[in-house]
Amino acid sequence: MLYKLAKQFAPGLPSKNNYGNLRKLPANVLLDYVAQLHNAKRAGKHIDFRIGAPNLGLYSWAIPKATLPKPGQKLLAVQQPLHEYPYINFKGRLPEGYGEGTVKPLEKGKLVITSIKPGKITFTLGSRKHPERFALIKTEGKNWLLINTTPTKSKAHDIYKKVHYKVVQPNELSKMLGKDYAAQKKLDGAAALAELLKDRIEVYSYRKSKQTGWPILHTERLQLPSNLKIPKELVGTVLRGEIYGVRKGKVIPPMELGGLLNASLEKSLKEQQRRNIEMKAAIFNILNLPKKLKNKVDEDFVAKQNLIDEILAKTGLKGKLHTLPYYTSPKDIERLYKRIKSKRDPETKEGLVFHPLKGGKPVKLKFKEDADVIIKKIFPAETKSGKKRAGGFWYSLPGSNKIVGKVGTGFTHAILQDMLKHPENYIGRRARITAQEQFPSGAYRAPSFLALHEDY
Repeated sequence: MLYKLAKQFAPGLPSKNNYGNLRKLPANVLLDYVAQLHNAKRAGKHIDFRIGAPNLGLYSWAIPKATLPKPGQKLLAVQQPLHEYPYINFKGRLPEGYGEGTVKPLEKGKLVITSIKPGKITFTLGSRKHPERFALIKTEGKNWLLINTTPTKSKAHDIYKKVHYKVVQPNELSKMLGKDYAAQKKLDGAAALAELLKDRIEVYSYRKSKQTGWPILHTERLQLPSNLKIPKELVGTVLRGEIYGVRKGKVIPPMELGGLLNASLEKSLKEQQRRNIEMKAAIFNILNLPKKLKNKVDEDFVAKQNLIDEILAKTGLKGKLHTLPYYTSPKDIERLYKRIKSKRDPETKEGLVFHPLKGGKPVKLKFKEDADVIIKKIFPAETKSGKKRAGGFWYSLPGSNKIVGKVGTGFTHAILQDMLKHPENYIGRRARITAQEQFPSGAYRAPSFLALHEDY
């Protein structure tokens, strides 16, 4: 009788005995979730956390707190009967019967289940600006633990030190030939760190979040699984690489890539699917190895590339994560140089990177020079349509707070709208621009926005 009353007053509970089959929840796709604050007469104030989709219903847990756990916290979560999907939008009073009290949504959005097996579900909330991870672990009966497993620090960031490349101009190519360098194509991507853990490879931005101080995670944006079996001898390895996106065999431009990496996980995955983009990471260096492997490569570039290939092969992710071909003979390097310069290479128009074969700083050769500026203020645009968006930004030079100029071209409409709506996500960030020249004042002539600098 109680469940009939619940269905009458809170449409969504067809049976008090049907808890659903959790194995029907799909992994690695966007699902709906809702956290509803339920002030119940009998159970008191608590959170009802629900996961589902229109064809699945809502798998539900009651959490006897008024909030979801913070990173490192765990809370009891008592499994509840399966609810019908429309209940995700319910707001109001349950006058009597099962759950009598008031219900209102606290948070609603999309999540991705990264692993599901008997007694354990791991997922990432994808609608938040900074995605947070959780694990639901069954203990006994209908009792589960909901644990916030979001990493707030990483070994990769503890050991990483930014390398400043030497730069040569295209007309200096001959100086680099036959000088004990290996050449690789330079991708115009986003610098990244990859850390091998027991059950996954975690991919981070070089940057940490200014808002939280946590590592910025790109693992889910690359759609990497979290149920890997990493060989014990490889756990603790930290690799260095470049994230990029591919559409129809060609690398997407840096502005588009930046949009996917800076958007919420939900938006990023939706846009990747809509635009038919596959995210990858090219790995080109090793920053840390476990003790047993430390003496295997030393500063030998070729040995490092071979070991990276071995490591990626053992993880089963080779393809998503991969090395780049390298060349040591002058003829091969000149051939690569001409292919990139003539814009016949589908992966880059940027240039080359020369890696010393026996240790030392890499050397960068770029066909198109760009410059870094610091975003200081966002200014609005005047539009005939009345749509609100930014017109661009005022900038200073790195290391200075003095505003010396502004950039008003090179943006997409989506970025301009987001800049005006969320200036806090841009102000203080380093941006890459192109320009005709730089004036003595430090300002650039005819500057055009390329992308946010993902290395900072």
